[in-house]
This record gives sequence, structure tokens and C-alpha cells, in this order.
Amino acid sequence: MAALAATVVAGPAHAGGPGDPLLGDVNGDGRTDRATLVDLADDCGVDVALGQPGGGFGAATRYTWPDPSEVGYCPDLGVIVDLGGDGTAELVLAYFNGLTPGVDSDLVVLEDFTPTRGFDAINQPSFIGLENFNKDDLVDVYEWTDQGSGILTWLNTPSGQLVPGPVRQQALDFGFEFADFDRNGATDLVIGYTGAYPQVPDTAAVVILDDGERVVLRDDGSYYAVDALDANGDSKRDVRVESGDTGEVAQFIGNGRGAFTEAPHAVDDTVQVAHREQKTISVLVNDAATTSAALEIVTPPAYGTIVRTTSKGFVYRNTVKHNDSFVYRLTVDGKSQTATATLKVR
Repeated sequence: MAALAATVVAGPAHAGGPGDPLLGDVNGDGRTDRATLVDLADDCGVDVALGQPGGGFGAATRYTWPDPSEVGYCPDLGVIVDLGGDGTAELVLAYFNGLTPGVDSDLVVLEDFTPTRGFDAINQPSFIGLENFNKDDLVDVYEWTDQGSGILTWLNTPSGQLVPGPVRQQALDFGFEFADFDRNGATDLVIGYTGAYPQVPDTAAVVILDDGERVVLRDDGSYYAVDALDANGDSKRDVRVESGDTGEVAQFIGNGRGAFTEAPHAVDDTVQVAHREQKTISVLVNDAATTSAALEIVTPPAYGTIVRTTSKGFVYRNTVKHNDSFVYRLTVDGKSQTATATLKVR
């Protein structure tokens, strides 16, 4: 499987690539409006169609400004975002083909549909989108490109500036998904990438938390496709990776605090059991496993009976008042581990 930037999973609907309409609330009435960028003979412009109470959009109004480019090239992708959180929406625009003579900034900010300032950012961005990469309730901006810079984030500050965020990854070919892996209300990133040289590792599958902490899942030189999901049904985000070289699948179970354990990981248990008690032993509670994991008994208990009756483990019934144990095998995606459950009979 080839490693292509086309495998990227885009973020919110109010974002896009070159030529896509910009969607957002430009006039503060709570309805989604549509802004379409246009390239005119001597000017750059945006056609703004306001959202209507019954749905749809009204007739567009065109706003223009002088084209600074010496070759007649206007911004062709962007987002609608409230910079600074003052209740007024701005348009943040970018150039898919990069800067041209006469243009000074990678990102251009329009206030009242007039350019007021710019920021240095990615040259030749493929996509610009919106996420919340910290917990300040201000919507932030991200860009990605297939020209080597990978994905970068920009934090929206109370002063209305965009400053580089800690969630970023240089790469040439990559795929990514956003998720809140540490459940703190800020967006994190999982990315499989190659072409990060001179950054080490050059090729890897990595989770990048909102504070910039990196959790390397795979760095064996293979490109990995990544997927953020709930693999074990505990409502915490996990990661599935698949090698583009071998097709190997690995599941990494998240603990909800930004750490991961590769499945299967079977952990020995010790359980208190009353004599002749029928006891449910949920061995998977401490294990790293998926909902599709297979459980089987390798060594049965010597002083009782055991059956697999639940998705989490087994039901054991002690028949002789004697400490007991059993060994089970946990299998996920063709990989197995064994563990021992020690039963203290009282």
C-alpha cells in the first residue's frame, strides 16, 4: 500500500482545499454562511452568500480588494474563524501554489472582507482547517501539504494572532486523524508518515498530544496507515495501525491519559473466591485487548469448573476448598499472549 497524502482524514466541515467554499458564520446571526473566493482581472474577491432562516443561502454579495500579486494570483483556499474570540469572524486565506512576487504572507487575514494582516505559514498548503488544539475555547487553525512540510498547527490567541502550535509533524507522505486521546478537551493527532528527514525517526506512526508530547507507536522503517477508534468499547480512543509493507495490523489500547499498550497484553490476576461460589472472573479488565479478541483456556483449573460466558472473561465455580488457578490465552489480530489467574479460595 502506497503512502499518500491523499489518505489524510480532513477535520471539520468548515475547512477545505483549493476552490472549496468557505463555510461559517460571517455576520454573527448563528447561521452558516458561504464565502467563495474569486480571482478577477485586477482584484481578488470573495462572494458572500448569507445563510437563510429556512435553510440555503441568499444571493451573494461580492467584496474585492487589489491583487498584490505581480502575476495575477489570488488566495484560493481558506477558513472562516473568529480570531481573538471577540465575536467577529475573519477570513484566513492561503495560496495553494505558494507565494508569488508581490505577496508577502502565506496566510492573509480579512476583516470586514478587507486584508489587514498576514502570517508566515506553510508554503503551498494543500488544505486548511479548524480544530481546538488547546483548552482556551478559541478555534485554532491547521494546514497540511504534500510538499514536505507535513502538518502544522496555529493557535488562535486572545490578541487575534496566530502562533505556531506544538502539534506538528514534518513529512512528505502521510495520513492522520484527530482525536482527544488524553481526554482533556484539546485535540491530539495520530499520524503515520515518511519523509521527515532530518527529523528522527524519518518514518513512523506517532501520537502527538496537544502539549507536543510524542508517543511513538511504530518506528521500524515501514509506513503505517493509522486509524483512531474505540477498539475495546471503553469510550477511550485507541489506535489501529497497518503496515504498508507487510499488511501487519497492530492495535494500541489507550488509557485515556495519553499512554498506549499494544494488544494483546495479558496480565496475571489474583482473585478471591468463596468455596462453591460461582464467580465471574473478568480477566480482560486488566488486559489490553479489542472487542474482537479471542479468549481460550490453556490450562484449566484443578479444583473447579470454568466456562467462557462473558465478553470480559470466564465464570469459575470452586468444587473443592483449595486454592486454584488457570491459564488463558488472549489473541488479537493473530497474535497471542498467555496469563495466569490465581484463585484464592476462602
